[in-house]
Amino acid sequence: MASFIFNNRLVPKKFEEIEVINIEYFNSKRPWYHSCKGLDIPLFALLAPENYIRFVDENEKLIKTKLNNNNLSKQEILDTLKGGFDEHKQKVQKLKEEFFKKSTESN
Repeated sequence: MASFIFNNRLVPKKFEEIEVINIEYFNSKRPWYHSCKGLDIPLFALLAPENYIRFVDENEKLIKTKLNNNNLSKQEILDTLKGGFDEHKQKVQKLKEEFFKKSTESN
């Protein structure tokens, strides 16, 4: 269970005149999971929206407690974790399409 839960939507663009760079795996030239020895799974599968939905389903009460807000809806929790869940779903879909496009081009 992740013990580091925060509202990603609240990460500021600047802090004390210093630009904050919110590291985004979608813009990385080398996805972070490649460095995990023995992990052979496409990034879109690892980041699948279903994984986040399952995480929220299984930990909703804990997440609400950690965020100190018992009134959050499931969609709000997903937005909080991903900084915009619908945008996350679109990015993962794009990764999936690119993956299959590359795999069909190489055959």
